[in-house]
Amino acid sequence: MRVYAVVLAALVMLLVPVGGAEAQPGRMGINGLTVGDDGSVPDRGSIGALAAAGAGWVRVEFKTDPFGGSDSPAFYQAYDELIDAYRAAGVEVLGLVDNVTLASSPDRWRDNAYETTGGNGNNDYIRGLATMAARIAAHFQGRMRYLEVWNEPNAPNTFLHPSNFAAMLTETYAMTKIYNQIDVELVSGGLHAHSINGLNCDSAGAEYLRQTYAAGIATGTFGWARDRTGRWPLDAVGHHPYLRHDGSLSADEMHSYLECLHQAYAQFGDGGKPIWVTEFGWRSDYVGETVQASNIRTAFDAFHTSPYVGMALLFTHVDFFEPYGIWYAGCDINDADCRKPEPYAAFTESVG
Repeated sequence: MRVYAVVLAALVMLLVPVGGAEAQPGRMGINGLTVGDDGSVPDRGSIGALAAAGAGWVRVEFKTDPFGGSDSPAFYQAYDELIDAYRAAGVEVLGLVDNVTLASSPDRWRDNAYETTGGNGNNDYIRGLATMAARIAAHFQGRMRYLEVWNEPNAPNTFLHPSNFAAMLTETYAMTKIYNQIDVELVSGGLHAHSINGLNCDSAGAEYLRQTYAAGIATGTFGWARDRTGRWPLDAVGHHPYLRHDGSLSADEMHSYLECLHQAYAQFGDGGKPIWVTEFGWRSDYVGETVQASNIRTAFDAFHTSPYVGMALLFTHVDFFEPYGIWYAGCDINDADCRKPEPYAAFTESVG
């Protein structure tokens, strides 16, 4: 960290804010239907139900396990069908590449970290994922312009050392935007945020984000991208603010977390880039459907009124492994009786 401080003192004063994936009105939606674990593609009626609920955007995770662990022709055939169905319904797609896009073990993700070995954070796994991300982005160019890189790098199950995450952002930026000139905007993987230990900037993911910038600068990966593009290698900052998991949320609480995160990256001259809230939500078995609905309204109001938020996607469409959804599990979402009445109404009334 002493190295980080020395490098930051020399570099931060040289930076000026630059634009990224611009905040636009109406960029709100839901974490939507994706290709199944068996490779099946959701029917167009179900996709239409998401559009009818008001979702202008969905987040789609690219998974390769159903296709032999690679982006094979069968993989592209399935995701072609899915993304074309969303576009036909008037719904735009934010893609996600992560550890289910290229499966491996955490020790490979975290190899060559500055924090553990003094390395620059890059490794064979990161290079492999970035190469696959470029193929995916190129294949869907013109149909999917936004791609999120990794999911919750500061959470235990998907943890990357900050230097690894900085290297991953740089390598993906290089493979998509520098070497291959693909028309894609990259969102840094959504930082897990919570209020389990009280409301504070560390729980907002702000300190991890600072460490990522600092590691990228200290190891040279971020500087390599800036030397070639004039900017750090991300176009928007992903965020997952799961606040008040057991009770009611206030708009001030959500705004405070957005402010924490914005201050963290503004410190590095990136304050002009937006926050994309790619997950947020509440379990109805914890808070009840009435509070779930109230919190959805409060959160969307905060996102609509924040000067920082460019996108917000509710987690999630249907109750499956946990009851975060606005539809009940195990039934056809085209059936109005499948809707969780209050949460569904809160979403449809708040998302526009």
